[in-house]
This record gives sequence, C-alpha cells and structure tokens, in this order.
Amino acid sequence: MTSEAVAPRTRLSGNTRGAFWLLISSLLFTAMTLLVKLLGSYSPAMQAVWTQSAGLLLFLPVILSSRGAVLVLHGWPAQIGRSISAVLGVTLSYYALHHLPLGEANALSFTRALWVGPLAALVLREQVTRASWAALAFGFVGVLLVLQPSPHMTIGWAHLAALASALLLALTVTGIKVLLRRNSLTTIMLWSSILGILFVLPPAILTWRWPSAHDGWLLLLLGMVSVAMSTTYMHAMSLGDAAKIIAVDYVRLPLAIGAGLLVFGTVPSGWMIAGSLLIIVTTVWAAVSGRPARIDPREEPLT
Repeated sequence: MTSEAVAPRTRLSGNTRGAFWLLISSLLFTAMTLLVKLLGSYSPAMQAVWTQSAGLLLFLPVILSSRGAVLVLHGWPAQIGRSISAVLGVTLSYYALHHLPLGEANALSFTRALWVGPLAALVLREQVTRASWAALAFGFVGVLLVLQPSPHMTIGWAHLAALASALLLALTVTGIKVLLRRNSLTTIMLWSSILGILFVLPPAILTWRWPSAHDGWLLLLLGMVSVAMSTTYMHAMSLGDAAKIIAVDYVRLPLAIGAGLLVFGTVPSGWMIAGSLLIIVTTVWAAVSGRPARIDPREEPLT
C-alpha cells in the first residue's frame, strides 16, 4: 500500500487537549482546596512555604539528572514577576479558603477568567472570538447565580482576598505563555518553587509553628498535589489558547460544591445548583468547540 493510499490521520486540536489537561488540573485543585481547609489552623503564608518546599523537593531528582542544566532560565524579569504574582495569588487564595465556604471561595476565584481573556489579547496577541467571550460570559452568569449578589451581601476581607488572588493568578497565565517561548515547563516550575519560597518565607516566619507528625504529612501531600495541579494547568495553557480554554476551569465549582457536601456537610442551595449546571454546560461547550486538525501522515502525533 502506497503512502498516498493511507488516509490522513487526525489528532485532537491543541485547544481540545488543553481542555482535557485543564479538567485534570481542576480535579487536583479540588483535592488541594480540601487539604487547605482541613489545615486551616496553619497560616496561609506557612502553608504556602510548605507547598513550595514540597515542590522543590520533587524537582531535586530532575536537577541532579540534568546536572543543573534545567536551572538555566531565559527571561528573568518575566519569571520574577510571574513568581511574585503566583505566590501572592496562592497565599491570598489560601486565606479566602480559610474564611469562606468552598463553593463561595471557588466561585469568586472564577473572576480570574474575566481577566485572562483581555490579558491574552493585550499581552499575547491571541485572537479572542465572540464564541470565547460568550462562553466566559455565560460561565460568569453561573458564578453570579451561585453567589446570589444583593445589596445586603456583606463583602469582607476574605472576599477581597479571593478577588485579588484571581487577578494575580490571571497575570501568571500570561507569564506562563511568555516564558514557554524560551524555557521548558520544568524550568519554569522549578524556579517558581525556589523564588516562591524566598518571597513567602519572611511573612511565614512571623506565624510559624511546627506541625504534628500527622499534619506534617498532610502539608507535604498538599505540596505534592499543588505541584501536580500547577503542572497540569501550565501544560494545558501551553497547548491551547488561554482565552478559549479557560472556561473549562469552571468545572471546579461543582466539584467544590460536591466536596463541601461530602466532607463538611455544606448543603448547596437551589441557586448554587442552577449556577453549577450552567457552568457545566459552558465547560462542555468550550471543550468540544475545537475541531480535530488534519495532519500529514508522515508527521509524528503530539503526545
């Protein structure tokens, strides 16, 4: 059989594969939020130190096997800026999780999606289609249904921390895309852990206390889950257009509602269920909107 007789192979588009990895990241994020909530007796800064340290520990074999080559980084200003935004965003999100129900904290975190689209268009010059904007808008309507905003709603420091965290973490998304042009994902993650420890250690020392053996293992697990979540998230963003696939991130909300019900007995309201259903529809729409791309049969499929 000649090569001409072989039907061209297809592969999933970058946006579809990015949506899949973003879904995996959402599952890991739910596990991370449960651990943060269970370890609420430790300060957010202290939790951040443990998570960053665990991440660095996981990267030690990579550093040794590469003989330090993985430490070579291009674009220090972008990396430093991204690391500051990331560690501040993570610490503020931990604070919000300590003081808000899981569903509410996750709902507020979705305002990040409203920032990612404009930032992607402004910084990365990505094309933001009307369908992408519509998916983000409908998803955010679902978030509003969950929050049930009203003139009587009390806005506290935890709400402001969640909103500020969303903006800072949106900045890290654009930083990922910029840094991946000249660096590997491993190098970015490694320096994020190193710089993250340096940035968050001073405030952590002020509230430091040594954990029990049981809590110590949970803190290490929190760090490992956090690294896996960040890695899958960054990999997703490297595969697809940030503004297009970010709507898949909304699946975190129904997952958080389910986790809150099972672990903490928090019963969701009817508005929360309605908003979650709308978010799920938006997520499916964003995930299947990309069509498979045709490729030459001589090309190797991406893994």
